[in-house]
Amino acid sequence: MTQEQQDKQAFFAQYWGQNFATVSVGLDLYDCQTVNTAWFSEIEYLQLRSISQLTDEEKVYLESLPDTQDYPRKSADYLRSIGVAVPFRQYSVEEMIEKNWIKLKE
Repeated sequence: MTQEQQDKQAFFAQYWGQNFATVSVGLDLYDCQTVNTAWFSEIEYLQLRSISQLTDEEKVYLESLPDTQDYPRKSADYLRSIGVAVPFRQYSVEEMIEKNWIKLKE
């Protein structure tokens, strides 16, 4: 397994237990599947939202997080929990789109 494949699996693992995966079974694609061991090897990409699609309520919650050393991690964790694409390791959101790891919802 290449480093990029390992990175892709680690990226998918951040969304474990959430229904953002599009999986391939035979020639068919199934949307909104749970990221878990049953589907992990069949995940084609994750369907996520852009940060520009945050609701007012989600923005208020982010702004309410205390500004501490943990803020970047906590804010990224929150964004992932609501299905928002965030950079991962050395990969920007745009790079992950180009690699077909994610597709942004319209």
